[in-house]
Amino acid sequence: MLNIDEQKKIKEKMKKTHTYCATFARELGITRQAVNLVLNRVGSSERIEKHLREWYANKEIKRG
Repeated sequence: MLNIDEQKKIKEKMKKTHTYCATFARELGITRQAVNLVLNRVGSSERIEKHLREWYANKEIKRG
């Protein structure tokens, strides 16, 4: 499960880069609700958490 610090940092970067849960859901082929559960620390999924951590660690900011 994501710890509180990771959760806050990921959400901050999401706001700065205008990235939504639906974006991660499309990349992983799952529902946005599943991503929301992990981001809000209600549920846990190693696959989603790993994807979020890797996305956060990526310093490149993609702009459309």
